[in-house]
Amino acid sequence: MELSQTALSVLILCGVPLGIIINVAYRLTDLGPQKNRIILHILTNVKDFAFLILAAVVTVLLVYYVNDGVYRFYSIAGILTGYMISDLLLGKLIVKIRNTVIDAVLQILGVPFVWIWSKTFGLLLAKTDHAFLIRKTDVSINTMMQLASNGFENYTEAKAWKNIKNKRMLQ
Repeated sequence: MELSQTALSVLILCGVPLGIIINVAYRLTDLGPQKNRIILHILTNVKDFAFLILAAVVTVLLVYYVNDGVYRFYSIAGILTGYMISDLLLGKLIVKIRNTVIDAVLQILGVPFVWIWSKTFGLLLAKTDHAFLIRKTDVSINTMMQLASNGFENYTEAKAWKNIKNKRMLQ
């Protein structure tokens, strides 16, 4: 089989978009910062392994269809170039767009749940909370009235005791 310069250039030129597609897919499935959770580490390792297999399969298919199965380094170079360029230029942007879309979808999907909650359990919890606050206020009022009453009685008794003591001294 002869070495075709066209096939080698097509390997690189087709490898760059495939690398970009792999990077976009990898960033879309990014789990975010990991906070020392074993499950997140395991999921990250599984995702990395799956994308390693995906990159290998894509490379083999590229070589099979473009260069009739003759494996050349240019296919790996094209895919790595596309991956690195898109990672440097688009990596953070893809994650920001993904997070914005996910937040918007969750807010849109959350509207019916919020409405149902406010019409069912929300009303029940509001009534229960209102009743609890009324009971708590009544208990606080009774406690303060008792303390105020005790304070006035003690002051009156102390004043009376002082008067009695002064009368004894004068006699």
